[in-house]
Parts: sequence; structure tokens; C-alpha cells
Amino acid sequence: MADEQQANANDGQETPADAGKGGGSKKTAIIVLGMLLAEAGLIVGVMTFLGAPSQVQAIDVQGEIDPGEAPVEVPVLHEKFTNMSTGRVWVWDIEVLVVTQKRYEERVKESLLTNDATVRTGVGEIVAAANHQSFNEPGRPTLTRQIREYLRQLIGRDMASGDEIVVDVLLPACTGFPTDY
Repeated sequence: MADEQQANANDGQETPADAGKGGGSKKTAIIVLGMLLAEAGLIVGVMTFLGAPSQVQAIDVQGEIDPGEAPVEVPVLHEKFTNMSTGRVWVWDIEVLVVTQKRYEERVKESLLTNDATVRTGVGEIVAAANHQSFNEPGRPTLTRQIREYLRQLIGRDMASGDEIVVDVLLPACTGFPTDY
């Protein structure tokens, strides 16, 4: 109890024992500053000793690209689909494009035109069954992969070479908003 009274009596006042502690913080600051300057000098010295990075030389690649191999984007659909995976109804405005090679462009367009309702239904089912996190992923790889595999099954492969006709799927627009305001 006596210690508490003495502590309360000395609140805000320096005692002779505390007077010598202020000089230690200046010494510490000077030592730390000296170490930082030494470290900076060491880093500059090492970087100077190692020298500049090597030069990069560009090389022109000669050769022609087969026009049939050039990638082509074919629009598939631009629709609004609903998703209720969060318990709320979300409407997603989605645009889907297929990347294919130029030689398959007409075949893809014909297949999409013939199976228009099937494509819309299949993509709608994928969107309706998707987790909400799939829509918010950077680049939306889950949705892209699922739609790509669905379209690959629908359109098929090139029978002669065995190559996939659908190279990739792009989702340039995928904007969602809740409907229960």
C-alpha cells in the first residue's frame, strides 16, 4: 500500500533514478542509424561489384503462319441467366465467345446455329448450378472450363486430325446483380 501511495505521489515527476535513462535512447538511435548507413553502404558496394545486368538481344523469327491455324473468336451467346446458390436470386449478364482456328470457323458457326436452344439451355444449367464464388474468381476459370468442356462435347473433334475444334472459351461480360432490392 505504501508503494502505491509513493507511486501516486510521483505521477508525472522524474525521480533521480529515472533521470539517467534518457541518454540511453540517444545512444541507441545513433547506433541504429550507424548500422543502417553501414548496411546501405554494403548494398551499394555489392551492387557496384556485381555490375550491370547483361543486354538482351531481340531476334526476328522468320516464317509464315498458316491462315487456317489463325485463332478466330466466334460469338456464342449474350444472355441473362439466374443463379440462386447464395439463397438470393442473382441475374448474371453473360457473354460467351468460342476461340477456334480459322479452318473450323464455318463448322463452329453452323453447329452453334443448329444447336442454338441446346447451347442456351446447357450454359443456363451451368450458370444456375455454379457456386457464387465461381462468378467472382479473377478470370472466372471455373465457369470458363465448364462451358468449354460442354461446348467441346457438343461440337466435337476434328475426325481427321483428332484436334479439339473449340480451343478456348472467353467470357468478356459476366456481370451479376441481385434481384431483391
